[in-house]
Amino acid sequence: MKQIFIILFSCMLYSCTKQISLEDLLYKNGLYLYHDKPFSGEAIYQNKANRIRTTTNFHEGIPKGKWESYGNQNEIIQSGIFEPLSINLSLEKIYRVQKSTFIEGDYKFSNYIVVVKDSISEKDKNFISEELKKTFHNDTIKVSFSSMEISLDK
Repeated sequence: MKQIFIILFSCMLYSCTKQISLEDLLYKNGLYLYHDKPFSGEAIYQNKANRIRTTTNFHEGIPKGKWESYGNQNEIIQSGIFEPLSINLSLEKIYRVQKSTFIEGDYKFSNYIVVVKDSISEKDKNFISEELKKTFHNDTIKVSFSSMEISLDK
């Protein structure tokens, strides 16, 4: 009986921790989808030689938790943590605000990412920048914009 429980538990654990290719995910409406559902699990990116270059964890379609990038000898060359933040900027154009902490050797830094719905106006960019600077007033923030996300490097 104990062996059956261990086997069933192992099967449940295995089925709950999916690992798929990043290329199999579809990015839509601010979420990463797998078969039209928000993906939870680990996604990997492999190069042409089928070596894993990056692993990223997702929860309900959002990068969350540990990520790692690997070098040519399978050594970890960068690692970090994706952390969704609860910040209300009261703009419909924002999907989420996320913090990514990078560790490379002895260096550690953070990147604040605002995922937006399309392109946004200069007025909205300025508003978002100022609100984030107020929120993270102890951080040095550099703001850069693209149509998919706004990055705030610390």
